[in-house]
Amino acid sequence: VKMAAELRVLNEARPAVDVSRDLQRLMNRMKGEHMVAGGRGVDYEALRDSQLFKDYLWRTLELRSVDLSTLDDGEKKAFFINIYNALNIHGLVQCKQLPSSVLDIRQFWKTTAYNIGGLHFSLDDIEHGILRGEHSCGHLGQACKLVG
Repeated sequence: VKMAAELRVLNEARPAVDVSRDLQRLMNRMKGEHMVAGGRGVDYEALRDSQLFKDYLWRTLELRSVDLSTLDDGEKKAFFINIYNALNIHGLVQCKQLPSSVLDIRQFWKTTAYNIGGLHFSLDDIEHGILRGEHSCGHLGQACKLVG
C-alpha cells in the first residue's frame, strides 16, 4: 500500500462550478446548432440524435461526484441556475414524443432530476427549494442546508 503523498490521483472529481459551467456551455452550443429556422425553438429530435448530445450525456455523469460543500453562496446559485436550465432541455430531449408544451408532460418538474453529489435533485427541488427557498427540500434533508 502506497502512502497518499506518493500517489498521483489522475481522476479526481472536477470542481462543481467547472462541471456546471461546461454543461451549460455544451447545452448552449447544442441549442445553437439545433435551432429551428427563425430561432423560435429547438429541433429536439435532431438534437437527441447528435454526437454533441451524446457527449453531453457522458458529461452529466460528472455531477454524481461533485462536492457542493466547497461552493460559496454565489457559486451555489450559479451552479444550480446552470443545472436547472440544462436539465430542463435534457428532460425535453429525452421525451419519446415532444409535446406542444412542457405543461403537457405530467409531473415534468417533479420527476425530471439529476444525481448531484449522490443526491437526486428534481427541477422542482432546484427551482422552489434551492433557488427560491419557497419550500423545504424534505427528501434531500441535509443537502438543502449545504446549498441553502
